[in-house]
Amino acid sequence: MSRFLNYFTPGIKYLILRVTNRCNASCSFCLNRYYESEADPAIPELSVEEYSRIARKIKGLCLLNLSGGEPYLREDLFPIASEFVRHSGVNLVSSATNGSFPERIFDFAQRMLSTHSQIKLKIGISIDAVGDAHEQIRGIRDGYAKALESAAALKELKKSYPNLMVLANTTVSRENLGILDQVVDDLSSRPEFDGNFLTLVRGPTDDTSLNSEEFEVFRRAYLKTMSAGRSTGSLRDKLFRSIVQGGFAELEKSFHGKRNSFACQAGRKMINISERGNVCICEVLGDPVLGNLRDHDYDLQRILDLQANKERIAALRANGCNCHWDCAILGSLMFGGFTGYRKILLQMLAPGDKL
Repeated sequence: MSRFLNYFTPGIKYLILRVTNRCNASCSFCLNRYYESEADPAIPELSVEEYSRIARKIKGLCLLNLSGGEPYLREDLFPIASEFVRHSGVNLVSSATNGSFPERIFDFAQRMLSTHSQIKLKIGISIDAVGDAHEQIRGIRDGYAKALESAAALKELKKSYPNLMVLANTTVSRENLGILDQVVDDLSSRPEFDGNFLTLVRGPTDDTSLNSEEFEVFRRAYLKTMSAGRSTGSLRDKLFRSIVQGGFAELEKSFHGKRNSFACQAGRKMINISERGNVCICEVLGDPVLGNLRDHDYDLQRILDLQANKERIAALRANGCNCHWDCAILGSLMFGGFTGYRKILLQMLAPGDKL
C-alpha cells in the first residue's frame, strides 16, 4: 500500500539514468550521437559511490530506467541499481539493451531479483528486424542471435522470478518500416518475449518524423502487437497494457498536431541524469543542462529548486510541446494525477485493444 500511495506524493518519481554513453552498436538513427557531441571524455562517469550519494537524497522514487549508450557495458550496473532500490524506494527497475551481452544481462537480472525480491524488473531487448537485416541496422555482428540468446536466458530465469518481464523493443524508422509486419509477426511468435513494444525513432538533431502514410503503417503494426501480446489476465498486466494503449493514443494525437491532453511531467515527476552527472528536463528537447550533481553535493532537488530552473520547468508545463517520446508520455500518464489516471482507467474499461 505504501508503494501505491507513493505514486501520488510530490517529487521525482521516474528517473532516467543514462549510466554510460559508450555503445558497441552503430545505429544510424541513434540519439546517443547528440550526447556524444556534448560529452567531455576527460570527465569520468559517475562511480557507484557517487550514485549512492545521489540515491540517498532522492526519496519516494518509483521507477528507475537504466539507459545508455549500452548500459550493460558497465560491469557495476547491479550495485548502481541496487543503491536506488535500497535508498530511494524504487519498486520498478527497467533497462533497455541491444542484447549483445547475454551473460552480463542474465547475471544482472538474477542478482537484482534474488537480492530485491520486492521489485519488478523489466528488460527490453532491442530487435529491429529479422536476422541479417537487424545486424545491418544495429551494426553488431551476430547481434540478432545474441539478442535472442539473452531473451531465452531471461525466459528461463522468469520460471523462478515471475516479477521479471522480458520485452522485445523495436525502434521504428524508415530503415525497417517496409518490413515492420514481418518483424512484428516474428517477435510475436517467439515464446521468449512477454510482448513486443514499438517506439518511434527520435532525436534533437535529425529530422526523423514520418509522414501520415508512414505513420499509418506504424499504427497498424502497433495495434497488431497489442492484440498479440501475452497476458496472464492479472490486474498488473491489464494495468500495463492500459498505460501503453493510453500512451499510444496520446502519441497519435501529438503526431497529428493536436495538443496533448495531459500536463507534461518532465522536470516535475520525471528527470534525466547523464553518466557524468548532468541533469536535464527532457532528452528529446536537447535541453541545456540544469546543473551538474557534482557541483551541488549530489542533491537533485537542490538543482531543481534553483529559480531559473523552476521558471524553465513551469514554462514547459504551461506551453506544452508536440511530444512523440513514449517514455515522457507514459510517465506523464502514470504520475500526472487525475487526468492521467482517468485515461488509464478508460483504457482498462474499453473492450479489446481499443485506442
